Amino acid sequence: MRPTTIHCAPPHPALMKLRPLLLCCALAAAFSPAAQAGVISLDSYQLASSKQSGSFTYNGSTQSTWAGEISFNYSQGSSYGFGAGILDAFCIEPSQTLSTPAVYVIENGLSLFGSAQQSLIAGLYDNFYARAVSNAQTAAFQLVLWEIVADGAGMLNLGNGSFRTSHAFGGQRSIASDWLGELNTWYAGLTSPYQSNSYEFFTLRSAASQNQLSVRERLQVPEPGILALLGIGLIAGGLARRRRG
Repeated sequence: MRPTTIHCAPPHPALMKLRPLLLCCALAAAFSPAAQAGVISLDSYQLASSKQSGSFTYNGSTQSTWAGEISFNYSQGSSYGFGAGILDAFCIEPSQTLSTPAVYVIENGLSLFGSAQQSLIAGLYDNFYARAVSNAQTAAFQLVLWEIVADGAGMLNLGNGSFRTSHAFGGQRSIASDWLGELNTWYAGLTSPYQSNSYEFFTLRSAASQNQLSVRERLQVPEPGILALLGIGLIAGGLARRRRG
């Protein structure tokens, strides 16, 4: 079958002058938190070299596992600009087995969690994600994320609550405990819900495999007021050139 070719007429000169404004508006719409859920296919995965093994107890059931960041190869996910490639993520469903290939529903944001959990997850990423990746501490990061997902808010502690672990994970449990102490103090000082300044969050849910959380660096989109001023400037510039003509 021959490929379909789409022919487009050249844009009107007036539209060419407004192209920067239209591009900014398109980017703002594309990365809006109100974007609808899409579908992504995770085909295979590999744990980061900083992974560590250990055991935890979750809702009374004890199991052995690996903790660390996961790199997925994926082939579908255009809803949020994810072309085929590699997606890094952390598990947010410790009681479920990870199995690939699997089809996931991918959703922009953290609506899967309560308000307190959303603030804590955003704070965790803003304060510790870059450090965890650069210092091979993704196992510690995973333990903290599991604690937030399982036990919500309050005084988070790996020694009690729904999610508990007391040993192993290559010594990264002690790092996770230190980070939880800092997060507890940070969260107690909040006066309103917190949103990440650095990352855009994507939750991935599957009925056949464990749920995942992925991020990418937040795109800095101009504020609405700046967009309005840009539009006024473009129109004014066009009128001035018309008078001179």
